[in-house]
Amino acid sequence: MNIAFFCIPAHGHTNPTLAVVRELTARGHTVRYYTTEAFRAKVETAGAVFVPFDAEAARPGMTSADGARLGSDLTFSTRLIVDLTLAADDWLSRELTVHRPDVIVGDSMAFWAKLAAKKHGIPFVSSTTTFAFNRFSAKVIGQSGAGFLQFLLAQPRINRQLKRLRAAGYAVKSVFDIIANDNETETVVYTSPEFQPCADTFSEKYHFVGPLLRPAQSSFEKLPGRSLIYISLGTVNNDALPFYRACLAAFGGDPRFQLVFSAGTQTDLAAFGPIPESCTVRASVDQMSVLDCADVGFYHIGGVRLDSIPAGGVSAAKVYGLEPFGTLVARMEMTPAQMRRMIVSKYNDPVNAKEAHRIDLISTTPYVIVTDAADNALDVQFPKLREGRKYKVAVSDYIYRNYKDMEYTGGEITVEKVADILLEELRDDSPLKIDNTPRQRVVRK
Repeated sequence: MNIAFFCIPAHGHTNPTLAVVRELTARGHTVRYYTTEAFRAKVETAGAVFVPFDAEAARPGMTSADGARLGSDLTFSTRLIVDLTLAADDWLSRELTVHRPDVIVGDSMAFWAKLAAKKHGIPFVSSTTTFAFNRFSAKVIGQSGAGFLQFLLAQPRINRQLKRLRAAGYAVKSVFDIIANDNETETVVYTSPEFQPCADTFSEKYHFVGPLLRPAQSSFEKLPGRSLIYISLGTVNNDALPFYRACLAAFGGDPRFQLVFSAGTQTDLAAFGPIPESCTVRASVDQMSVLDCADVGFYHIGGVRLDSIPAGGVSAAKVYGLEPFGTLVARMEMTPAQMRRMIVSKYNDPVNAKEAHRIDLISTTPYVIVTDAADNALDVQFPKLREGRKYKVAVSDYIYRNYKDMEYTGGEITVEKVADILLEELRDDSPLKIDNTPRQRVVRK
């Protein structure tokens, strides 16, 4: 089998794929690996044919600032993706014609690979080196929204960019055809389902292959009697000298600790100042050898962050920027006792501590959570509901699928989208003026 493998020029995205490439080539498959010159040695050592390909360099005027905005600003990201794809279109089309692959494997951020597969009718497999994301896992991980702010407002500009792709032969209906993989896309995820949030919401097309780690290539000496702290912010966004200095100030002079910094190429190592003998500061280290003896690690989490709707006037852009996932409405009937069980269970959640001990379920119906001195929910009081009576309840399909201790009758997920309901409300009465008066509160017993 002939396989075309596309990756973005980032170590964290490339390294996990190399074990897959080694196994494929060992089984007799031909892998042509498209990436930048900096990764030639790694790719060729894995047994693949290295093909120099730099989509970012193909776009005139591409800057590091552009790369930083990719994924956090949807309008800009769409234009950049289109620019990169069209800049590489002629060369890539010729390449895929001469070396026609049986399948294209593309990094989840190498959007041009997915687009090229669609254009040329070649089967596509997504290589996902982060957690897999859908509308369920994104909410648990807390990564959604920021890149989609002003989505509706920006829709005309986004559509203009998509027309450029269609004119070049790319059958793209919406921007989500580019940035999202649905449950029909074969996807390799380099973690295990035990670590993957909401693993049961992904189809059998998602293959969780676990971490594919290479052995350490060197040895690292851990100082006796000290705990080793490894500090790395990855290879992309590592310009964080104030953070590094804060770590150095907090731990560097402490005889209990040994520090190892993998500070990346964006930070001037000389700017660290005096380095204690117990600390190592380098642009990069053999991470496997350090992790073999590290006691604590500070690492980064990629992606965008969840924004919240502000109090006061709400525009379509703000509302729908926070609901890009096509969340559906689920309906059922519940008694106050069943609602109480759900709310208490969520408030006392021992698994998802970040969402515990707070009012997580906002309702049009007022209620009061009664807690003990340790802030454990004991009861929920509903001043406007009658005990024993069944009430019609609507929740998001995320709550319906994932919240524990839910009891109800007649539950079903409808075809109604939360975003569509909000849009209809906006059309009828825009701009909305939200009543921010709290209807839920916590009272300590």
